[in-house]
Amino acid sequence: MEGGIAINYRVDNIEAINEILRQTQSRLYNTRSMYAKIAVLMKQNIDRNFIRQGTERGPWQPLSQTTLARRRKQGRGAKILMDTGLLRASIMSVYTDEYAAVGTNLKYARIHQFGARRGEFRRNYLATVNRRTRRGIVQYTRRIPNIPWGDIPARPFMVLDRMTYEKIMQVVLSHITAGE
Repeated sequence: MEGGIAINYRVDNIEAINEILRQTQSRLYNTRSMYAKIAVLMKQNIDRNFIRQGTERGPWQPLSQTTLARRRKQGRGAKILMDTGLLRASIMSVYTDEYAAVGTNLKYARIHQFGARRGEFRRNYLATVNRRTRRGIVQYTRRIPNIPWGDIPARPFMVLDRMTYEKIMQVVLSHITAGE
């Protein structure tokens, strides 16, 4: 730069920089431990939703008076989505080198997550039922009522809160930069 001014910079130890880039690239391909941590964070968040009976968006809609009366009569509690504990216990986390996931295989879980209208799944229909009696197995036909028999409000339990998303980003950044 004739007649001007310049600042020059030259990397003397290019091999050190290349080694850092190789390590970072290696971490980008070895993501299993990162996804394992993310799966744990997501499962903990879903458990928190059950404990607080809602999400950060707000509490779940209360149980109907009919449901509460039936539970009292049967000597059961009034916690929402925790009548038997099966739904909460069914929440599992899985992870691979490519993803982390949390979910349940219970068929009725999506009804609680998204809600359902009375009779949405089955209208009144006749079903053949086998019943064991003293005389042996008796076959008869009975009318099955609408399923569900009343409206079920959505109570989204499979929701991640902002804090969990922030922790997930911290795990990803930490994995890329420090290999943790």
